[in-house]
Formats: sequence, structure tokens, C-alpha cells
Amino acid sequence: MLANAREYKIYLPLTYPDGKPIEAEKRYAVRTRLVERFGGVTTVRQTNSLEGFWLFEEEVIPDQIIIYTSMDLRHPGMENETFMLEYKDELKREFRQREVFITVSDLQII
Repeated sequence: MLANAREYKIYLPLTYPDGKPIEAEKRYAVRTRLVERFGGVTTVRQTNSLEGFWLFEEEVIPDQIIIYTSMDLRHPGMENETFMLEYKDELKREFRQREVFITVSDLQII
């Protein structure tokens, strides 16, 4: 039997815009918040961080990122969409970012 789920991926930097590392406590706080909200989280560890490049005002900006992935297996729906929209604004302030990307995918789990 297939179960419906919704997957959320949050792309967060490992450094502030000035190049200084983001404190581990802030990353742990994200992990804790997602575990409390969805019952679990998967992350790409810092040693395996991903590198991205973003074009901003005609300048290419390198970025080291970590991806937090949570799945809503209990009741995927608009309640968590609203949570993610509000959390995105909080993350932008906390991590001092112009933008934070969050993707949403509908899944079927076997």
C-alpha cells in the first residue's frame, strides 16, 4: 500500500555573507525544530557540504550549503506550508541571508 507524504528541503549556508562560519548551535537549532515539527530530519553532513554559485547583481557568489530534508508522513497539507513560509522568513533573519530556498515535493512511500 502506498502512503502519501510531502518532502521539504531547506538549503542553508555554512557561512554568513561576510564569509564567517555560521555557529554550530544555529544549525542544531534548525535540526531540533524540524524533528519537533515533523518527527525527523536528514542532513548532508558538513564534511560533504555542497557548493553552489549564485548570480547577484552581476556578481557570482560562491556558497557552501547544507540541505535539511524532512518528510511529513502524518498529515501533509497547507498547515505545514504555512509553517515553512513563516520559518523561511525566520531563517533569512537568523542566517543573515537575502534568500533561503525551500523546496516541496509530493511523494508516495512504499
